Amino acid sequence: MSKASHGHVSSLLWRSESRLQVVHSALPSGLLSDSELPFAYDWRAVNGHSFVTADANQHLPQPCGSSWVHATAAALDDRIKIARRAKAPDVQLSRQALLNCVPGPRASPPPGCNGGDAWMVHEYLEHSVVPDQTCQPYTARNGACEPMGQCRSCPPWAAGASASPACLSLAAPSYVGYGVAEYGSVRGELAMMKEILLRGPIVCSLVPRPALQPSPSPSPLTLTPTLAPTPTLTLTLPRSAPC
Repeated sequence: MSKASHGHVSSLLWRSESRLQVVHSALPSGLLSDSELPFAYDWRAVNGHSFVTADANQHLPQPCGSSWVHATAAALDDRIKIARRAKAPDVQLSRQALLNCVPGPRASPPPGCNGGDAWMVHEYLEHSVVPDQTCQPYTARNGACEPMGQCRSCPPWAAGASASPACLSLAAPSYVGYGVAEYGSVRGELAMMKEILLRGPIVCSLVPRPALQPSPSPSPLTLTPTLAPTPTLTLTLPRSAPC
């Protein structure tokens, strides 16, 4: 698998200083002492309930460097599920709408399958909204950020097509849109553990062992960093390896 197919392309060199993070509330690192952390905590098993949504394969129906979108959306999906107290049905944000609309460096066209990072998704969602996946199914192809590329209604036989004359576009506010009120970064194992415990899963970029490079989707694994290409994963367990 090529480095490009992983999808992580850092925005560090061109991020706006004024948009590095938007934080309004108190950080979990300041709300919990180290001694208050439990020995273990798993959002997949909290009093008999799972607060984690299903994984998705970024390379189906074809290879696409969209780990940056999938991992970020997965963490947000899980936090939505936590906020909704695990009520059905699960809300899963449209990966395809994010691929179509999250802009590239300095407001350039969306990079889509060519790669990006979690900051780009969060920065976009702080001032825009995205529908759930039923509004724009994942096609693993670069699309256009236009009404048909954000939300559409299709007959069953055309639902999986990237484009079809049988589909009708839906414009906001005719669909439920999801965004973020704040975003930021967290560094250090204990700070990550507190963030995950009090708020939910986080997105993390790391350098994995070569044997783990083909992993197609974000998963709550404990990984040991080594020198290799950098994918983007979602961490759901507070005692995962530091990133």
